[in-house]
Amino acid sequence: DTVATKDGIVNTSDVEQFEEDFEEYLRKHGVYVRGQSTSQKISESVMESNLLKKLKKSTKLRKYLSIDTRDFDNQYTLHCGIPDIVPLDEDTRKITNCVFELKKSGKESLWKASVQGMSYALEAEVETVLLVSLFEPSEFPSDLRKKLDIISQKLLKAGIVLNFRYEQYQYLMKL
Repeated sequence: DTVATKDGIVNTSDVEQFEEDFEEYLRKHGVYVRGQSTSQKISESVMESNLLKKLKKSTKLRKYLSIDTRDFDNQYTLHCGIPDIVPLDEDTRKITNCVFELKKSGKESLWKASVQGMSYALEAEVETVLLVSLFEPSEFPSDLRKKLDIISQKLLKAGIVLNFRYEQYQYLMKL
């Protein structure tokens, strides 16, 4: 009924359902990528694809991350899920070194990435979770770092080594 402003639109459950369905449709067709106004418009799947290509090609990047293999996968299925990127032993095809968990946004999503990465690393029996974020913070958030350090220390007492490393996506892509 109103064309000049949105003030008269009533947000019924039908409107909310339409908006959710429409966003999903746009996402599936690569049109809609949620982001902050100051951020680059890039999806996590594009980040993953770009980083995967860079890892396979860049000796400098692999050396920086202490990864010896040139074999990587982004569809490696574990019981608890699918890590974003994993380096693989070329002979056994098992995960080596670490698991990568990428997040587009910053601090809040790093909590989820930490738990995901921890479960992937523990199941794959690797020692490092590499958290990669597109945006701020430029350094590992101290409150998250403290909590992950406690988890690592308690696991170490049980004979399990688990380290967390944080990197910014932009920095890795420049290497």
